Amino acid sequence: MSSFRMFRSVAAVTTAAVVSTLLVATPSHADEEQLSASESSELALDTAAALDAGLTERFSFTESGEGYLAAESGVAVRDTEVLMGKDYPDISLPVETGEGIATDDGTVVFSDAAPGLDVIVEAGDDGLGRILTVAQEEYSPSTEHRYSYELDLPTGAILEQSDQGTVFILAPTTPVVDDQPVNLSEVLPEADVEVAPVEEVAGEGIATEGELAGDFDVAEGWQVLGAYQTAWSADANGTVLPTHYELDGNTITQVVDTTGAQFPVVSDPIPLVAVGLLAVARALLPLVLRSSARALATQTIRAGVRPTIKGGYTSFSRFKADIAGSTPKNNQWHHIVEQSNITKRKWDARWIHNRNNLVSIPKEVHQKCVNSWMAKKNVRNFGINSGSKTMRQTVHSLSFSKQHEIGIALLKHCGVKF
Repeated sequence: MSSFRMFRSVAAVTTAAVVSTLLVATPSHADEEQLSASESSELALDTAAALDAGLTERFSFTESGEGYLAAESGVAVRDTEVLMGKDYPDISLPVETGEGIATDDGTVVFSDAAPGLDVIVEAGDDGLGRILTVAQEEYSPSTEHRYSYELDLPTGAILEQSDQGTVFILAPTTPVVDDQPVNLSEVLPEADVEVAPVEEVAGEGIATEGELAGDFDVAEGWQVLGAYQTAWSADANGTVLPTHYELDGNTITQVVDTTGAQFPVVSDPIPLVAVGLLAVARALLPLVLRSSARALATQTIRAGVRPTIKGGYTSFSRFKADIAGSTPKNNQWHHIVEQSNITKRKWDARWIHNRNNLVSIPKEVHQKCVNSWMAKKNVRNFGINSGSKTMRQTVHSLSFSKQHEIGIALLKHCGVKF
């Protein structure tokens, strides 16, 4: 899970203002080399922020030895390689010459990594790094710019791309021998307890059953280990440029069409790891969910968060458009704080359709465990006592943060890990 946010629509005027300001603002206190690194970093980060693609949490790099810079979140840069946390593959950068410099804003910058190209590395939380490039026109003799990144994939893993452009890391399904399975019959509510019917929720911005379902068909015998969402690129005028991935073995290449672009061009080649390695629920056997099952999310999720519109969407359809092609079909998106709060509590839809409130979990767990508990009466678990009311009715009377905290506890009870 990561702290990245993606975008599909952009305020081009805002971006152009940001970039134009940066191009004329030259700090006089820095020497030429540091000035170049600082300006590239500032330009890249502010462009990402203007495109609503900034990190929600950042960590600064500091020197920890010759050729080695590290951040407290577990991300490190060693020579020309970005070392991620244990759940993510390490990445080799498109650096031909030079070494990384730690800037005042906490990033690592490779100035002139190749002629006309600067590479910026930013550290997010949970051992996940993000890479940005700042390219001048002279970087390529043609209008097609190409940036290649080699991934250190697990043995047997391959890269595969969906029709929407998301790149998946797939690995052969193997038996799990060291995980203690969780029997769903042990975590479901008792069969003889009164259960209310599931409430139907309707209205603008409410997700349909079809929208909740995953949209990427994983071939039999394979499992998803990770996913990179579609890349983005923008020029100095704030114009979003056509870009896509090309795959060759374990190498991802971002291809950007700079025809008519105003330079410099800022690109985010690997903007999001939607799923960490081993962060997908393994095969769901009859009434058994392996304890290594994890929720898929588009950012780190912590229990009991406060409501925010940052990272939120006015409708579930807009969220799905952002993450198109990045959810296995045997999964469903689940709102930790449920959607009915939009209509019943008159809460902002952006609180509910938010990256900190949406996780993708196996469909069977969603329907058989989570929904069963929420419809049960006389629940004395998860810090509540529902009495004659259903768990859903009791929870919905609480604050957003408390509902979120209980929702995470319920998911963990159903065998889902974060």
